[in-house]
Amino acid sequence: MKTDLSFSAPAQIETECLAVVVLDHGSKDRPEAKVATSDAAVSDAASELLASGETTGKIFETNLVHRPARLKAKRLLLIGGGKADSFTSSELRKLAGAAVRFLKPKGIRSFAFLAPENAGDDSVKAIVEGAFVADFDPDTYKSDRKDQRIDAVTVVTRGDQ
Repeated sequence: MKTDLSFSAPAQIETECLAVVVLDHGSKDRPEAKVATSDAAVSDAASELLASGETTGKIFETNLVHRPARLKAKRLLLIGGGKADSFTSSELRKLAGAAVRFLKPKGIRSFAFLAPENAGDDSVKAIVEGAFVADFDPDTYKSDRKDQRIDAVTVVTRGDQ
């Protein structure tokens, strides 16, 4: 798997799919899901699902948006990361793996993962580790093997992380 690091604006990334973490900033009684980025184009593309309550930010909850407005990505994958106050790089690693396992059966060979802005210094490392582990396929020598692998992942982050 080829890995790239991009410091471009998330809306300018041309990719099959842009994966974004959604965190729950609300209380137990009243969830409040928000994308883990300050990019306006990504927030606008996800706003309809967030407003409808279809995306709540629960851990590993996935929603796929086709042809998101104002984004160059063909698809937008929203992945729930759980409560914002307890989100760590360990959860980020698991979410990167969940994104790979979600996209592989759909025939998507490359995607970009937007690193959350407040995930810490090792967020890029966690995303790459999670993607590599999830892409492992133990059925290499099967006769009816389907070639479902991810060829490339691009980690999109700000320059100060």
